[in-house]
Formats: sequence, structure tokens, C-alpha cells
Amino acid sequence: MIGLYIFLAVLGLILFLVIFLSILNSVKNKRVMNNSPYIKDLKTINNRYTFKVIAKTSEKKTFHLNSKKAYTNFDMNKAKLSVIKDNYFYYRNLVNDIEFNIENYKKYKKEVESIYLCSDKNLAKENKMSLKSFNKRETKLAKPLYQYPPMTYTLRIAYEYTSPAGRNHYANHFDVPYPIIKAIVDQIPTGKTNKLEPKEKKSNNQPKTQENKQEHVDYEIEEVE
Repeated sequence: MIGLYIFLAVLGLILFLVIFLSILNSVKNKRVMNNSPYIKDLKTINNRYTFKVIAKTSEKKTFHLNSKKAYTNFDMNKAKLSVIKDNYFYYRNLVNDIEFNIENYKKYKKEVESIYLCSDKNLAKENKMSLKSFNKRETKLAKPLYQYPPMTYTLRIAYEYTSPAGRNHYANHFDVPYPIIKAIVDQIPTGKTNKLEPKEKKSNNQPKTQENKQEHVDYEIEEVE
């Protein structure tokens, strides 16, 4: 019975210490948040920048094909062009928003990198902690305040075919990264999207069947002057 009392006493003491240390930590964090020049400067910088909100940073479009031949000969280049052309204004606005974020994030990051953690030992002492502890808390508390606007986007194009009886199913996909999306969007108004030509990978000079060509093709954006 005595052992049980001792166990409960020790457990109560541990619980008290955990609660006490948690409250103490919270109080110190609040002091740093209220008195840190670094966090104050960071909040000021944040207030100067507004980034574009982009609801999603990826999407998937699926082509359902009606024959095995269509699946084998699926033209990835034409597929990505058709998706972006058919939704041109959506992608145009998307690119404008991402470019806005990219350009302004460069300025934002430069400003953030120009401010420094507290170096005032007296300020740390006034808040009842060492400068090292003060800086450590500054670093931790500042992390959620940093702004990271969306600056990329990925379009996944999937294509698939299922035989009439449902016995055979074929599926594949490829991703169109943001730089390619932007290049296509920029070229659509010029009418020069025919410059988006495929470049085949080298394969020891081995002849390729039509099916193999479709499976081993990288598409590059050719610059238009």
C-alpha cells in the first residue's frame, strides 16, 4: 500500500513538473513574440507583401481511348497542347499569378534575409533568458511566419484503354511541369505552337518501332524569336 502511495506521489510530481515547464515555456515564447525585434521586422515585411492565392498546384486530365491502336499511338505532345489550348484563359491567368508570386517572392526573400536575430544580451536578460535561448525561440517562432507562396504547377495527363470485354486494361501518364506549361501558354497567341516538337532519346542507334517511339519520347519547348 505504501508503495502505491509513493508511486502516486512520484506520478503527481512528474505531472506537476510537466505542466509547470509547459507553462514556463509558453510564457517565454510569448515574451519573445512580443519583444523580438527580428519577429517585429518580419511581421512588418509580411504586411508589405500580398501574394496571389492559387487553389491547387496540380491537376489531372485523363484521355479515355477507344482502341489499343489509339493507346499505342497516343501523341503526348498533341495531348498537352489540346488540354492547354482548350483551357487557355485558365492557364493564362494561372501563369500570370505564378509569375507574380515568383517575382515578388524574390523581393520578399531579399528583405527577410536582410534582418537578423536579436544580438542584445540585455534584452534577453530583461526577458529572463540567455541570448542563446532567446535566439533559439526567435528562430522557432519565426518559421510559421515566413511566407511561401505557390510558385509551381504540374499538369498530369493520363491516357487509358479498356478492351470491350473488359479483360485488358492499359494505362499510362506523364507530367507537364510548370516551365513547359508557361512556354505553351506564351506561344499560343503567336500561333507558333507547331514549334513544340518532340526530341527522341538516343538508344544506341537501334531502330525503333512506332510503339517504342511513343514510349521513349521527351518533348522540349523550342524558343521562338
